[in-house]
Amino acid sequence: HAGAAAGFVDRNTWRTLQVRFPDRLRSFFSTTEQNAIIASLGQDPRPHYHPSSQRVYGMPFANHDIRFTVNDDIVDIIEVTPLPHSNI
Repeated sequence: HAGAAAGFVDRNTWRTLQVRFPDRLRSFFSTTEQNAIIASLGQDPRPHYHPSSQRVYGMPFANHDIRFTVNDDIVDIIEVTPLPHSNI
C-alpha cells in the first residue's frame, strides 16, 4: 500500500549480528541446518528486555539445544547438546 508505515520499525535500522560457530559444534548439523542456525542467530533472537552480555541464551533446533552469548554485535555459539526427547 502506498504510504504504508511500520511504526517504530521504520525509525530503527535492522542490524544483523556476526555469528561465530566453532567447527567442533558444527558437526552436529548438516550444512543446510548450519546455515539456518547462522541466519536465525544473526537476527538476534534474544528478548530485548535482556540486553546483558553476561547471559547465556538457549535455542532449540533440530533436536538440539544451542547455547549462545551475545557481546556487542557478535553471537558466540558455546554449546550444543541433544535434547532429552531426541532419538539421537
